This record gives sequence, structure tokens and C-alpha cells, in this order.
Amino acid sequence: MRLAAHALALLLLAACAERSAGERAASWLWSRQQPDGSFRSEQYAVLRSGQAMTPFVLHALLGSGVVPEQKLERALAWVRNSIGADGAIGYADPDLLEYPVYATAVAILVLVRAGERGDQARIGKMADWLVQQQCGEARGFVPASPAYGAFGFGARGLGPGDPGHVDLAHTRFALQALAAAGRLDEVVRSRAFVLFGKMQRANGGFCFSPVVAAANKAGRDADGQFRAYATATADAVLALQALGAPEQDPRLVAARAWLLQHASETRIGGIDENPSEPWHDALRHYHAMVLAEAHPPARPSVRAMLAQRQAQDGSFRSEMVSAMKEDDPLLATALALRALVPR
Repeated sequence: MRLAAHALALLLLAACAERSAGERAASWLWSRQQPDGSFRSEQYAVLRSGQAMTPFVLHALLGSGVVPEQKLERALAWVRNSIGADGAIGYADPDLLEYPVYATAVAILVLVRAGERGDQARIGKMADWLVQQQCGEARGFVPASPAYGAFGFGARGLGPGDPGHVDLAHTRFALQALAAAGRLDEVVRSRAFVLFGKMQRANGGFCFSPVVAAANKAGRDADGQFRAYATATADAVLALQALGAPEQDPRLVAARAWLLQHASETRIGGIDENPSEPWHDALRHYHAMVLAEAHPPARPSVRAMLAQRQAQDGSFRSEMVSAMKEDDPLLATALALRALVPR
């Protein structure tokens, strides 16, 4: 009985620590809100307008339980006012593309979660735009095309059959948003399943992009195929869930088995150690987020790792300046918060 009581006490302490870490992170994020309701990077021009950052930070905050009503209303109003005539967010600066597919998808998730009836028409228009961004027949793709079924940045001016940058992170957020909006029809689903059939390796893991070599952090195998790694595989699990794949779906079973063998809260399974490309550190917070969301067995260790890395003021940041931008505490803290708190 004493041992059982001790174990229960440890579990309660861990739960309290997680709540405390999440609450501190949420409070810090709210303290960074601008007077107009937005959240803006102070370090990166591509995230300075708030078009991509505001929906993502708000997405994290809505799951935290720390949601001051007035601050929330200002943020939601800012998101609504950022939606363009075509239903997209991310094109406000003519010289700087701010991840339109990503920003629009996450904004849909935010508005759906907010649950206000007046947003239904907005969400529908945003979803219409998002569907058009999938690499499908109207954009010059056929099922044999490597990127068929994928979603990318949303760059304008791409020619027929030109996917631009596409990857699993953009694809899974787009699919999650369309599912949340009730717009994930059979055409979009079937295209996506074709894509995942190409991107899943024989070992069950997933690569990150079907066409962008530099985006695949694990490199290629001896046969020239892009190798699977944990962050990409976790993104794929979330995408398959959004598509409605049942837990017994062979693709999902194989991906989960791969994660069970390779997942770690500190190292990204599938990526070799390489001092010149330290992805384990550069992707730490995104990896923590997606692993906690997709792989329940990893959640306690992920949250314990993050709690140890949290600054006194509640924020998170990477010591490394990299293309992943996790040295920006606004981005890193939002990523960490998604991993720390229940949905």
C-alpha cells in the first residue's frame, strides 16, 4: 500500500509540474501580445507581420486553459481581419510570403475551436482556398507525380506540375484544418493517401518531403530514397488520423511501430549525428510538439525534458540560430506549450 501511495504521489507531483510549466508558458505568451491583438516575431522578418505567428500562438493558447477573454477576443479579431478576399492569410506583404497554407490552416483550426457561428462563412471560404492548394489535377499533377496529394507553402505563380516546396508538416496541418472545417472530401483524401503510399518507407517510417531534398533532414539511404525520421513520421501519423484512418490501418500501425522503436524526447530517431547539421538541437521544440501529439508513450518524457529547459519567465528558446527559427522564444514557447498541455 505504501508503495502504491508513493507512486500515486509521484504521478500527482508530475501532473502539477506539467500544469505549472504549461501555465507559465501560456502566461508568458499572453504577455507578448501586441496592442492590436497580434503576436509578432521580434527576430525574423518573415514572421514579423503576425500573419503566421498569431494563428499558431493562439492555437497553442486555446489548448492551454489560460485564456483571458479580452485578450482572446483581440487575437481572434486580428485573425479575422487578416483573411484576404480569396480566403487566405499570408499575402499581406507583397515582398514577403508568410507561409499562407500554414497560416490559413492553423487559422481555420483556431476559428473552429473558438466556435462562433459568425465565423462559419469565413471558415468555408478559407477551406475553399486551402483545397485549391493541394497538388491535384487542376494544378497539373497526376497520381504518378511525386508530389501528388501534397500541400506546400502556397506560393503564387507556380507553373503546371510545379509543386514548389511541399512537405509533411504543411500537408498535415492542411488536412487537419480541412477535417476540422468539415471539408475533407473523398477527392482530397484519396490524393493524400496516394502521397503517403509513396512517402512511407518499407520500415514503416516516413520521409518529410517527396521532392525537396534539403527538407529531408535524414538524407538518403543506399538506394537513393529519402530516409525516414521521427519528426516526419509523427507528422504522418497526425495526417493519417486527420484523414480518418482507423487505428488498425496498416499504414498507421507500421508508423506507430516505427516510432515505438525510434522515438526519443532528445534525439530525432533516423537522423545521424552530424556536427555540421545539428538537427536534434535545431528542431528540438517542433520535435517535442509533434512527438507528444502523435506518440502518447513519449508524452511523459517529452514534458519532463521541456520542464527542465524552461526559463524562469516561463519561455523557451533554442540556443542555436538556424533555419528552423527556434531561437525566437515566441515560436519555441508556442511549440513547447503544444507539447506540455492536454488538448
